Amino acid sequence: MKRHRISLAITLLCSLAGASLPALAWQEGGNEAPSGEPYDVLVRSYPGPHQAYLAWSNDAADTNGFRIERREAGSTEWQAVASVGPAARSHVDSGLRRETAFEYRIVALRADASGGAASAEVGLVTPGKSAAKRDYDRAAAPRRLAAQPMNSQEIMLEWSDVTPDESGFRIERHEPGTGWQEIAMLEADTEVYRDSGLQSGTLYRYRVSSLRDSGGAIRGEVAATTPPLDIQQVFYVDARYGNNANPGTEDRPFATIQKAHDVMTPGQTVLVRNGTYTNPWNYTVVMIRTSGTEGAPITYRNYPGERPLVKTTKGKNHHGIEVRDAAHIVIDGFEVEGHVKQVTYEEAKEQNDLALAYSKMTPPKYIGAIVDSNGISLSGKTLNKTHHIVIRNNVVRDTPGGGIAANFTDYVTIDNNRVSGTSAYSPYGTSGISFLTPYNYDANTASYKLVATGNVVSGASNLFPCNCFGFRQPTDGNGIIIDSFLKYAYAGRTLVANNIVFDNGGRGIHSLNVQHLDVFNNTTYRNSNIEITGEGEISMQKTRFARIWNNIMVARPDRPANRYFQSSDIDFSHNIVYGGNSWIETGGSNNRVGVDPRFVATSGPLAFQLAADSPAVDSAHPAGVPSTDVYDAPRPRGDAADVGAVESF
Repeated sequence: MKRHRISLAITLLCSLAGASLPALAWQEGGNEAPSGEPYDVLVRSYPGPHQAYLAWSNDAADTNGFRIERREAGSTEWQAVASVGPAARSHVDSGLRRETAFEYRIVALRADASGGAASAEVGLVTPGKSAAKRDYDRAAAPRRLAAQPMNSQEIMLEWSDVTPDESGFRIERHEPGTGWQEIAMLEADTEVYRDSGLQSGTLYRYRVSSLRDSGGAIRGEVAATTPPLDIQQVFYVDARYGNNANPGTEDRPFATIQKAHDVMTPGQTVLVRNGTYTNPWNYTVVMIRTSGTEGAPITYRNYPGERPLVKTTKGKNHHGIEVRDAAHIVIDGFEVEGHVKQVTYEEAKEQNDLALAYSKMTPPKYIGAIVDSNGISLSGKTLNKTHHIVIRNNVVRDTPGGGIAANFTDYVTIDNNRVSGTSAYSPYGTSGISFLTPYNYDANTASYKLVATGNVVSGASNLFPCNCFGFRQPTDGNGIIIDSFLKYAYAGRTLVANNIVFDNGGRGIHSLNVQHLDVFNNTTYRNSNIEITGEGEISMQKTRFARIWNNIMVARPDRPANRYFQSSDIDFSHNIVYGGNSWIETGGSNNRVGVDPRFVATSGPLAFQLAADSPAVDSAHPAGVPSTDVYDAPRPRGDAADVGAVESF
């Protein structure tokens, strides 16, 4: 009989469903077992609410499911608490009492529905109230709550449900001259609500409360104003059922985003429905050249609760979405997919050789869109034209060129995006997220003007040299790069914070020819996968006045943890550094070098969460700590904020 291989991991669930779960630090039990019995059982308890999260692996062909059994320590009776199917690899056990010892085992069920041999028993003790010191109520509030006017009489609410145990949601509304009134009770796991019958031109405030059977209401609050009756402020696009001859209303939408763009004026919003948006006839799928104004941006966003896909065409589109010489723009909630999987390595090499030859021409010539194709691009072809741009809540993936790139811009915020699989075939040294050659829109040097926060960036890599300066080897494929600020003597401040950057070919976070930079509370993990760009997790080259604080840096064993080259006034402080073959102290202090940050896992739903005994927990220097973490959870939740991008629970 084939042996069943089951690994069991248990942690108390103190984070929230829908977000990454807290970390596990393992103890082993039940090593080698007789044929047919589960083995390699692992367990870790973690303080939090009255729950345990179980996860396992299985490769037995004759398994028909799993039965999870529990008993209190000292009891001889096992209780079946759940049965799950053969594809299941996790289960949450709820309703546990505090300060109580429990034992678990997993029974692998045979294909004939008989019970197989059980795993070895593993135990945990639920924490007392003093140990569960995190502010669960505050953390469980609906996150990223937004209110979107749909027309002059309706507003749509949208939020992220992060609680595993809510019983429902309460919606309250406040309008001028009245107090708060309950308007709806919704089922658990709901994330949208449409409020109708409103007055036009009126400001409404809303509260969305996550309710739990145990009592308590955890609120988030947001406001929106319905537009006047005689002005169409919201236009709709639907690739499936729209027509560009329509007026762009919800019942008669446009078919393309470009058509909506062509009628936009400041303060208006385009809501894009589900569907795939392509444009093989133009340079870019969506070209944005019409500006909003201060306080009245033009917004392009997903219809609440939906995720439209913008997809580039091989050899046709240089960008998925491009903002060119336009200001006061918001791009929110799109998925942008490149065509890198349609390009062979041989095609890419041919295009890169051609790009090298073209670069030697006078004037230089540029190649087509087979490999020169980015996800979202912000470009100031004319200085002082592209500024005050917000790129948020997007997914950008599989682009031959860069993921999200801002060139010749100012006042740009790139927030809460997921960027992966970019830059492999570009001949121009692209990266996952990049700020290149900004200019001074104004004289502001006091506040942040370029911001990258809350992003998760992975899989960027250059397989070919950047021919822009005659390099013969790959130079980039970084997770996040801030580059060439000196060309226009850029004096604005830049913030890179709360990002998770992992498994990129180039550096995790790279600064080149930059000044006035803050790099706070990021988590970088095993970047510099290509040897020639192996310059560490966080790299400072020709940089001045930079603070690198409260970051977690886990380096590959054959790469440096950081890089410091021809730079000055660089402060690496309060970081946790693990792995790598070198670490350069640069005048900072209180770095913990060679200290394992103790992640739960580095992939899957638990990725980069901190174990209960992680040295990063409650140990961040308070200066510069963002008010929320990468998942929008509040900081701090304990006595102090945590080091890195994820606040533990």
